[in-house]
Amino acid sequence: MASLKDRARKAKTIFSLDSPTSTFLTPQWPVIAPQTASAALAAITTLLTDLEELRASSSSSDDTKPNLLVGPNPVTTHLEQLASSSIPISLTKPGNAPSASPKKPVRNLLAVFVTRSDQPSQLHSHLPFLCSISSIPLIALPKTSEQKLVKLLKPSNGRVYMIAVFSDSPGSDVIRQALYNEEGGIIVGKVDLPDVFKTSQVGWLETKHKTIETFVGQPKKKRRQDEKDDMEGVESTTAVKEDKATKKKLKKDAK
Repeated sequence: MASLKDRARKAKTIFSLDSPTSTFLTPQWPVIAPQTASAALAAITTLLTDLEELRASSSSSDDTKPNLLVGPNPVTTHLEQLASSSIPISLTKPGNAPSASPKKPVRNLLAVFVTRSDQPSQLHSHLPFLCSISSIPLIALPKTSEQKLVKLLKPSNGRVYMIAVFSDSPGSDVIRQALYNEEGGIIVGKVDLPDVFKTSQVGWLETKHKTIETFVGQPKKKRRQDEKDDMEGVESTTAVKEDKATKKKLKKDAK
């Protein structure tokens, strides 16, 4: 007879389809050497210092364009706008719809810096995909970098999760020299496109199955019935043993 524990933990095998590769739809974070990450932190720190000095010395308030985006919401929103602007208008409207007006230009970003080690992954797991679409360097800063950035930016919530630098920001050359080569190619923080978007690697991918063995519990009603049956079985077995013992004793006394 199976025990209650064995009945409650009945093994079950589940089969499902898995992604052909780990980067089929989700690109990976760029691998950056610790020395390079420290140099990137020094570059963004220099830029923030220069911008603060420029703001303090400037007497004109006509230019309202921001030089930076700070925080998950502003950075994510702008990356989504950049990704949307790269889609041809012909793909976003029905075939019989009138010609849409040209899309409003979106300011390009030079790079996105993330204090990845100082925050939960839910805040930045979407960034590699968005940065790969728009070819924007994605830099994971060294651990404890957030403390230095908080001292410079002094945010109201006391946190600096990520910073996006516009390509036309004053003093952005220090970032450009650290992340790009002379031809404008990304040398630090380049995010590769997911495999499904790489036209140069089009080919047949074998179906990948994933097998998981897990344990499932029994319904409450069924479990109670099994417990009742087990108790009745135990009582019946005990009664039989007692009856045999009684008969054996009677035979012994009769002799």
